[in-house]
Amino acid sequence: MAAPIIVNLAGAFLLGLITSCFITGVHRYGARLRLLLGTGFCGGFTTYSSFVALSAHLATGEVLSGAPSELARLAGLAAGGTLFGGFLLAFAGMACGRALGRRFLAARRRAGGDAA
Repeated sequence: MAAPIIVNLAGAFLLGLITSCFITGVHRYGARLRLLLGTGFCGGFTTYSSFVALSAHLATGEVLSGAPSELARLAGLAAGGTLFGGFLLAFAGMACGRALGRRFLAARRRAGGDAA
């Protein structure tokens, strides 16, 4: 049950990292790499459809046995936790990507050349 949530949270962090890192211009093929890694890799890595299906099954009581109100609460926690956690992790990934991009560009300037 937790696997889609964990994968989606990791994907949110990675997507934030990738998009922010390549926006800083660390690589001459940044726009293409951002699309390949962001849309291609992260799109295939995350499991949004599985997350939605899991939430729907929890809300209808088809996955676990328990009181309907308890299952609806669990579905709400899973959905809300994934969305809020993904939002926070995307921002954390963006901060890491900006820091990595600045560090890379500073090293490139010190070296006096095009390191990409």
